[in-house]
Amino acid sequence: MNRRALVLAATAGVVIAKESRVLPAESRPVAERDGSKVEFQSHIIDISDTSLEVLEAGHGPGPFVCTHPYFDATGPHPGGDLTQSLASIGKTLYICPRGTGRSAPESRPEKLTISQLVDDLEAIRRKLKIERWVPVGHSTGGFTALEFAVRHPDAISGLMLICTAPSYRFLENPASLYNPENSVHKTLASIQMETHGGEEWRRAWLAGIFIIRPPLIALRPSQKSRRRELRPSKMKS
Repeated sequence: MNRRALVLAATAGVVIAKESRVLPAESRPVAERDGSKVEFQSHIIDISDTSLEVLEAGHGPGPFVCTHPYFDATGPHPGGDLTQSLASIGKTLYICPRGTGRSAPESRPEKLTISQLVDDLEAIRRKLKIERWVPVGHSTGGFTALEFAVRHPDAISGLMLICTAPSYRFLENPASLYNPENSVHKTLASIQMETHGGEEWRRAWLAGIFIIRPPLIALRPSQKSRRRELRPSKMKS
């Protein structure tokens, strides 16, 4: 397989019901595309020492598999929108990591790692008898998709990465928004502490990315005083 190519290969449909405990008729969030709704059906899959929630939706090409180490598919994070968009064009599975969604709680730190999440993905793939799938990841979900592809190259028919990086070295770049020494990062961290996250912090974070372009970002009055702090002296990514 050409690892550099993004192959959206059609594979056999995924049958989950025989390998899972189906929860009561409660589906997860819906996404609208061309007036139609995509519903995610929730299943609990038992693997080794835990049970994970698997959300299933869509028909056709794939299956796509998505996950994120610390975001649930239902939240306002782009990962949720990504999963729902994929489900509108093909078979899609979202794996809720340990301790998120309806997956079993997990208190052991060594089980809350990207490496363990990759192990869990592979266990799910084998349990559902999926020959190959297409890992899709955004941000830290992209780290996970990359790690899966490196460790299990024969288990993928493609790889889709969005806004991610191949290593931690992006943190070392002084111009990186994620570098703790970056002035914009420090300001955003301060806003997060003051507001306890939420919508105001999310707006400030977006403003930091786009270098505060008022026509694009509508800031609240309490945030307007932060414009000078968020705008770096030179254009930075």
